[in-house]
Amino acid sequence: MVDIGLCVMGLAGGGTNTTCAVVNCNGEVLGYGRGGPANINFVEPEVATQSFRQAIGEAISSLKNTIGSTTEREHPSLAAVCVASPTPREICVNALDGLVSTDRLVFVGEAEAGLASCLVSTWGMVIIAGTGSFAWLKTEDGRTHAVGGWGTLIGDEGSAFWIGLEGLKAAVRGYDRRGEETVLTQVIPKYLGLTTIRLLTDELYRGKLQRRDRIAGIARVVAKEASKGDRVSIEIFRRAARELALAALACAKHLGAEAESFPCVLSGGVFESGDLILNPLRETLKDWLPGATIIPARAGQVVGACAIALREAGVDVDQILLEKLRAEIKNAAEGGIALSCSAKGRNSCGDRL
Repeated sequence: MVDIGLCVMGLAGGGTNTTCAVVNCNGEVLGYGRGGPANINFVEPEVATQSFRQAIGEAISSLKNTIGSTTEREHPSLAAVCVASPTPREICVNALDGLVSTDRLVFVGEAEAGLASCLVSTWGMVIIAGTGSFAWLKTEDGRTHAVGGWGTLIGDEGSAFWIGLEGLKAAVRGYDRRGEETVLTQVIPKYLGLTTIRLLTDELYRGKLQRRDRIAGIARVVAKEASKGDRVSIEIFRRAARELALAALACAKHLGAEAESFPCVLSGGVFESGDLILNPLRETLKDWLPGATIIPARAGQVVGACAIALREAGVDVDQILLEKLRAEIKNAAEGGIALSCSAKGRNSCGDRL
């Protein structure tokens, strides 16, 4: 094993991708990796395991480059590992086996990681809108409730999958002239590499669109056309915002917290579409939950997983450290790991690597 001092790992496995980061006690990223989808409600357990192992493997590979390890068989010993995912624990444990070792392995929900990615406090509301969607609330006195998360067939309204599917429906309705004319009729087939919209049926029922994350990817197309002014695309995002607000309201009602004040963290790729989703969501929540203070998504759930892991390792994670952690992981995700360690061979906590 390679002793790298007080370092931790955060893992976030969702419906479209898995991310992994290794950070030290100052929030500096030493390793970063990505993998595929990990939600076994929609992919086989073997696929989920491979997604985790790919993300972990990439993070360890970049970690070894950072610390200058030359022994490929060595695996790092970490102070703590936090996994944020709906994936069963045994799959995560098997994925970690032989790659890292730790005495503190913690499992949390996606909402808890979403909250920890933005706030030091451990209570508040989180609205998740990634491949799937749900709302979660933890009151200041510790009560919790979640609404949504029912999956693609009977739920996930407002998610990337839902937006992508609504975009597909709008495209074919526009083509048939059963619905309003929309540029989605042309751009979605082009995005999928299809010569005609009629080939959508093959893609949906026999091709790549059988995978949930492929349909979720179409949400980006809908967002692009909405930003250009396509009325149908704009309306899809308005309806998505209303559905997410409805889940938040139902969550608060269940706990009798409609009149309470609490932070509301937005987490998930859908919120990367910016004002398209944020403006109608703000407008609706202002009427329905006036005490909710919206905190726009600024970091992935892997940031929260790393923050929780640091706390498990005994590190005092304040807002300054959290901001640095968020910036470092964002930088790693966008193009590589820019190290700020004081010297190769030592981390900035002063421990030998």
